[in-house]
Amino acid sequence: MSNFHKAQQSAMGLPIEILAWICAASPSRLWVVDSLGEPCYQNQQAEEMGAAMWPAFRQAICLALGFKDWQSLASEECGKPIGATIADPLGSSVRYESLVLTIPGDPVQVLVWILPTSGAEKAARPPLEGPDLTDLQSELVVRAMQYQEMYLREEKLAHTDGLTGVLNRRALVNRLERSLAEAGFAGEPVSFILLDIDHFKRLNDTFGHQTGDQALKGMGVLMKERVRDIDYVGRMGGEEFGVVLPHIPAPAAVNVANRLRAAIEGAELCCTPFTASFGVATTVDGKATADEIYNQADKALYASKHGGRNRVTHFGDLPAESADAPAA
Repeated sequence: MSNFHKAQQSAMGLPIEILAWICAASPSRLWVVDSLGEPCYQNQQAEEMGAAMWPAFRQAICLALGFKDWQSLASEECGKPIGATIADPLGSSVRYESLVLTIPGDPVQVLVWILPTSGAEKAARPPLEGPDLTDLQSELVVRAMQYQEMYLREEKLAHTDGLTGVLNRRALVNRLERSLAEAGFAGEPVSFILLDIDHFKRLNDTFGHQTGDQALKGMGVLMKERVRDIDYVGRMGGEEFGVVLPHIPAPAAVNVANRLRAAIEGAELCCTPFTASFGVATTVDGKATADEIYNQADKALYASKHGGRNRVTHFGDLPAESADAPAA
């Protein structure tokens, strides 16, 4: 039994013995393949075909399903069983039914069944002894899809702030780092907005922490509704939020921040009105690190706080002595 099967059987709820029987007794060629298309397990039927056959089947499956390569198939069809009829890569008259099922995880693994449906090879298949194979393979697909749903739920919990529903700090910083890397490759700008609820401690002390939580939840909803689908909203901690704006230059980022500022000021997010202060930073070459662009936005936010609050400041508009000073 491979490490893959031992790792996945508990998540899918199938006993190891049943999973092993499916792999060993199946008339299908069965491979467990990584996200790059390299086999890490194959049953006896697959081994009998020879190692050279898998690349040919892999190419035929990608072609039949309309994917340019295996990486695209593994990433786009995660958790979704897909099938296709493929011709024999060697050019014979035999046709095969293929079933591909990607199971998420670290690393991603792909189950591939290939079964002859025509020709002498189909007629030569011996009868099987044991549980009904079709039912077991169907059960395996169902359990794998349930595992996919569980994995996505856990993935969401790991990256989401529990109170507000936006990304947590770690996830937002990861999105910022990814956007900066992509910007460096494509020569696109990236902007980052850092905002902080004004006098949040006073709000908590006056109206209670329940009102403070209500204000934070309302902020998360309001901000997600007012940015693009490709933007990222996250809670940095406490009453501080961040927004990653890919492909947005400085003037447009300031406009986004001002729209958010006005929306917060005019909204009824809790029992009392409140405002927020904003700091914005932009990189145009992708060379800035996530820490650097965060510190720039933090300095601009500090300037907004000390300039009267409920305002937007861009790091590029700070005087030289403020821009060079350590972040608050």
